[in-house]
Amino acid sequence: MTEGMGEMKLSRRAALWLLGGGAASVGAGYAAARSLSDEHLVQLVLERYLGPLKIAADDLRSFTQAFRRRNSSSFPTEKLADVAVLLEELGLASAVRPVLPGNRAPRLEHFERWLLAEFQVLTSYAHRQSPDEPVRYLGPRLCMNPFAKFDLS
Repeated sequence: MTEGMGEMKLSRRAALWLLGGGAASVGAGYAAARSLSDEHLVQLVLERYLGPLKIAADDLRSFTQAFRRRNSSSFPTEKLADVAVLLEELGLASAVRPVLPGNRAPRLEHFERWLLAEFQVLTSYAHRQSPDEPVRYLGPRLCMNPFAKFDLS
């Protein structure tokens, strides 16, 4: 940068440096946002409806993978999932959802309904004795009755 008679001028090199740094920041920001995983979206949605959950990362990952395999058409697209995570993180999901364009709001609602139903069936959530008991992924079972009693030991 050079300074002239009270005004500040930016050299071409400094301007290019700033532009490059800005582009790198935007790229890094996008990469960080994109790295928000499916598990993160699933956990945010579950905790919005069910409150804080004690679930091991491996159990959450296994549940998310099983849910995605079983309901691939219900899972939001990458871009919609990114928007959903951002809205969940900002606490704006319920407020902004009605104004989402197109069929995005019904798609997210459909995803959340299936997610909650499958979570009840594929995990120990409904069978816990107390809220402090950790939730475990049980996997698909032949009996899909959420009120059935299973030996979890």
